[in-house]
Amino acid sequence: MIISPNLKIIGNPRNIGKAVQLYIGEIPILAIGELEPFHGELLDKVLAEEKILFERRILNDGTAYAQLEGKGYRVVGMGMADLWEISQKIINLSGESSGYEIGIDKEHAEKIGKLLKFEIKVSDNDKL
Repeated sequence: MIISPNLKIIGNPRNIGKAVQLYIGEIPILAIGELEPFHGELLDKVLAEEKILFERRILNDGTAYAQLEGKGYRVVGMGMADLWEISQKIINLSGESSGYEIGIDKEHAEKIGKLLKFEIKVSDNDKL
C-alpha cells in the first residue's frame, strides 16, 4: 500500500515494523514493512515495485538481498518503525539492521517528516 509517494507500507506491519530509508533518484522514500522479514526482503520488494533492477549482496548471515546502492537508488538508513501514533501523524524510528549494519538516518527522517507533514521521531536502540 502506498500512502504517499514518500511513504510506502508493505504488507501489514500492524503497530511495529521494519523501516528502510532510501532515495529513488532524488526522491526520499520511507518504506515500512512487517517486523518478521529481514530488512533486505523489504528493500527487495520496494525496488521490485518501482521496477528497479538491482544486484544482490551476501550479508553476514549468509542471506542475499539488494545492495545498499545501485542504479537509480541508494539506501541511507534501516531500523524499526513504531506506528502506534500514526493516526496522529507521528512515526517513531529507531534501531538498525544487523544484516546491513546501518541505522536510522536522521536527516532523511527530517525530510520525510516535512514532506508528509508528520512528526518523525528518531531514537537509538538495539540492532534488529
